[in-house]
Amino acid sequence: MYAAIDEAECAAAILKENNPCRMNHAGIGYLLASGLNGPQEAAEYLSRALLDQIIVQFQMVMGYLNVYMKTKRYREAADILSWQIAVYQGLKEPGRVSFLYKNEALLEAVCAQMWLNQGERGAAQDHLRRAKAAALCFDAAPDYHAKGIRFFESAEPVTTYDDMGKTAMEAIEKHIRDEACEKLSAMWEEVKNEE
Repeated sequence: MYAAIDEAECAAAILKENNPCRMNHAGIGYLLASGLNGPQEAAEYLSRALLDQIIVQFQMVMGYLNVYMKTKRYREAADILSWQIAVYQGLKEPGRVSFLYKNEALLEAVCAQMWLNQGERGAAQDHLRRAKAAALCFDAAPDYHAKGIRFFESAEPVTTYDDMGKTAMEAIEKHIRDEACEKLSAMWEEVKNEE
């Protein structure tokens, strides 16, 4: 209500006091940026909200993926994976590697599997090639710092972690092993050994 009556300072103070798990970071950043002339503080809040959103969106997509796989809705699974990959493309800082490349490598491999499940061998190969390219890029210079993400601005260093494997290539190969799909495994070996 304070924000609605142009009392942005009071609104931001209330949100800061009531901000469990950073759930109000986006709102605080918005108020600071638009109403209070606090661009640097706003950027800190917005950057943390962006990072949280990336994590939440990845979890949501993986949840949908499991739903679609269990119900054999492979086209929808491929579509939501492609959407997530497109989001990553928009968040990549030009000329800099970030953990998004590792996530992208895994998602491309999973997307390949969804196309293979639909009998689309060519599309599956294309996704595996993109998985390999993203993995090689990340593994050549692994970077888990959030500064490699476009729009992220923070004076404090922020890093991420995952449990996908030590390298992006390991993450892809673990997924392929776990799926125990001979066609996908054979296709990956072909793509992996391409020059």
